[in-house]
Amino acid sequence: MSRLLRLLARYLDYRQRTVWDIGIIPAAVLLIVGATLSWVAYDGYRQAEEAEFRLLEAHARNADAQVSAALGKVERLLNKIAAAWLQGRPSQPQAFAATLRRYDDEMPGLGALLLADAAGRIQAATTALLVGRNIASEAYFTEQRERGSLPRMSMSRPDQRLLGKSVVVFSLPLIGADRRFRGIVAVTIDFRFFPRVLQVINPDDSASMTVIYNRYGDMLFRRADPEKFFGFNIVKTSTVFQPHAAAATAVTRHVGPSAIDGKPRLFLVRDVGESGLSLVLSRQRDEVLAEWQRNVLVYALIFVFTTVVVTALAIVAARRKRQVLAGKAFSEQLIATANVMVVGLDGAGRIAIFNQTAERISGYRHDEVLGRDLLESGLLAKDDLWAREMFRQFQRGGELPHTVDFSIRSKLGEERIVSWQNSVIEQPRAAICFGIDVTARRQMEAERERFVAMVSHEFRTPLATIDGAVQHLETHAEQADEATRKRYGKIQKAVDRLISLLDDYLLQERMGPAEQGLRPAPVAPAALLQDLQAAAGALSADHRIVLEDEGLPPAVACDADLMRLALRVLADNAVKYTPPGCEIRLACRHAAEGGIEFLVRDNGPGIDDDELPQLFDKFFRGRAAAAQSGSGIGLHLARSVVASHGGRLTVRNVPEGGAEFRVWLPDQALPDAAVRIG
Repeated sequence: MSRLLRLLARYLDYRQRTVWDIGIIPAAVLLIVGATLSWVAYDGYRQAEEAEFRLLEAHARNADAQVSAALGKVERLLNKIAAAWLQGRPSQPQAFAATLRRYDDEMPGLGALLLADAAGRIQAATTALLVGRNIASEAYFTEQRERGSLPRMSMSRPDQRLLGKSVVVFSLPLIGADRRFRGIVAVTIDFRFFPRVLQVINPDDSASMTVIYNRYGDMLFRRADPEKFFGFNIVKTSTVFQPHAAAATAVTRHVGPSAIDGKPRLFLVRDVGESGLSLVLSRQRDEVLAEWQRNVLVYALIFVFTTVVVTALAIVAARRKRQVLAGKAFSEQLIATANVMVVGLDGAGRIAIFNQTAERISGYRHDEVLGRDLLESGLLAKDDLWAREMFRQFQRGGELPHTVDFSIRSKLGEERIVSWQNSVIEQPRAAICFGIDVTARRQMEAERERFVAMVSHEFRTPLATIDGAVQHLETHAEQADEATRKRYGKIQKAVDRLISLLDDYLLQERMGPAEQGLRPAPVAPAALLQDLQAAAGALSADHRIVLEDEGLPPAVACDADLMRLALRVLADNAVKYTPPGCEIRLACRHAAEGGIEFLVRDNGPGIDDDELPQLFDKFFRGRAAAAQSGSGIGLHLARSVVASHGGRLTVRNVPEGGAEFRVWLPDQALPDAAVRIG
């Protein structure tokens, strides 16, 4: 049964929610993982590249400061020489050489100093070969002459005409007091100047390459082979010269192939103030991204591992799905062909399952009832208030009794009694009800009960007559002989034995319905107690039967006939096993732990403590029962009746003396119907 419930629960769950195809979930997982790892890798690349550009920019600012400082010193040197010449100081080679030596330690790498007049003829120089040469046609001379009275240092392009080797000339105009052009003062530098100035930015961890070029693209410094590349023009070969010139900004960033080896590099270009020079710091991108590439490899391994795991799980899930689908097909076939009624309800009380047996018993086709509210489907009789209230409670979130009997009405209007076993499923909320048509069996039980009642009447009447006659004879047998009195005693014992056997048989016959399902209904406790008082009083006129009717609950949900039978067993035993004159108290009230309790208490000798644990065992008879007739099944059957209601039957010896039997029944929802009197 439990396996069938699980199969049906799975079936309902399958019907209630959308089942995704097994392949979609792994694909979605891999897509999410792949997208996440891709974003992490891309973000890591951007961060590594950004960090390297920031490092290159920091070194570029450092180089800018050094180059600007060096150019400032050159300009100050030229200004001093110009001021001295204009003041009439000597300009012989010895004086020039002495001036240059003073700046040699501070300005390493300077070449020849020279001074030319307004006609362009060199009047003085640190190199004797330069004296007397005419430089009037050189660009650095004509540029200063055309400026007029604006004294600003300018820088020429590299050439070999002046000294026979490639040099750059820094020049400054000589402006007299009359604001007229009097000539220029100049100094040359070659490939050795910038390496000495920029040594501090050459470490390997700063940049793999450093270049300085002028506005024309002439290279004045290259970290590797500075002499070879001094004066080399990079306009056509460089991948960054044109983009930087077009950017119209002092600092630009570039990523592209190197002009030397074609490998991708990171380039940072920075203009050095207004000097016309630009710095290029670069580094191979592979070196920058070495750690990032290792991380990408790790991400790739993670993705491969995830793919393997998800694929394996998908295979297992696909296999499991096939098993579930096979189980679903099996459960559907099982439901359809089961020889019991199977009715499934969703959480709103709508019919979701209606098998072939249910169709045969009810006369309804499954397509006539599926999706309809059970209360409106016509299956429940409108006057069966108990069953209708039970299913209303389920629709409101309550439970269904596990075992319950109620009638259904067929399509033709016939009433069929069905014994149901119910199971409520919480996720998703639903109910499975298995029903067996017990109409024929109940009719047979009714016939049997009528037969038993007839037999009881037909047997008890003559037995009562015989019992009364024997008692009369024994009362007036003083004159009878011993043999006659013994015969009277044998007759009396035979009659008692027949009455005891008849009582036990009738009790077991009444217990049959308790094993086949209850017929609960609202019952007034007062009616049960009054019946109990009358039955116990009829059994003995020598006992005082007291009914406590204060605070009685208005109704209790139970099978009235079975509960009356169980309570009679307790009252009959109280009368049977207490001496005449004892008091027996009957009560019903709300229990402290919830629910309702019936109490049957006497003030007799009580029950031996060692017998209390066995008192409800079948066929157990205590020491006090040795002198009484009986079979030892009454208390066992009474406990079975109480247990079938979900309650408990207990016993204890009370401190004041005597025994107390307690029947506890749980609270149950009662329909809005008239209380059954019993």
